[in-house]
Amino acid sequence: VKCDFVLIGVLASSERKYTAQKKRFLVWKLHDLEGASITVFLFDEADDKHRYETGGSVWAILNPKVIRSSSEAGSAAFSVTQAQKLLRIGMSRDFGVCKAIRKDGQSCKNVINLEYGEYCEYHVHAEYKKMLKTPRLELHGASCAPIRNPMNGSFIDTRRFPTGSDPTRMCVGGSIGMSF
Repeated sequence: VKCDFVLIGVLASSERKYTAQKKRFLVWKLHDLEGASITVFLFDEADDKHRYETGGSVWAILNPKVIRSSSEAGSAAFSVTQAQKLLRIGMSRDFGVCKAIRKDGQSCKNVINLEYGEYCEYHVHAEYKKMLKTPRLELHGASCAPIRNPMNGSFIDTRRFPTGSDPTRMCVGGSIGMSF
């Protein structure tokens, strides 16, 4: 009994590569925006039709060929040769790239879920560790981290709370002030 399966993910990156025989192909990184990613190689017709796709688009891929699979996280790889096996579903509103600057001065390239903030987990933890090293957090502006309203993108004033609300729930991660 043959079973169909579908991969669904957000296109994080698309890179043009060439084989030793000068045959071109694409390498796509698909993310679930929760930390997991897979690699999909597009050859032949699939490469020709989808070579201009951009990051943030959501894709469904029907029955891709499994190239390698391992129990290690992030090591799965698949290939597709037929364009009709790829379906662009739409654009992800939560896809983003970390806004932090790395130590070498370059922009961080980690994929993030904008629902959780504008920085990747690595840079949030690094800033948190830096804040813990300061002797008095209250002197460095660390109170409640700014919280964005998901409906309109504005900041919520955490100093004012509706009657009956719990102000401690408005503080993200305790008392951390982020300054990237």
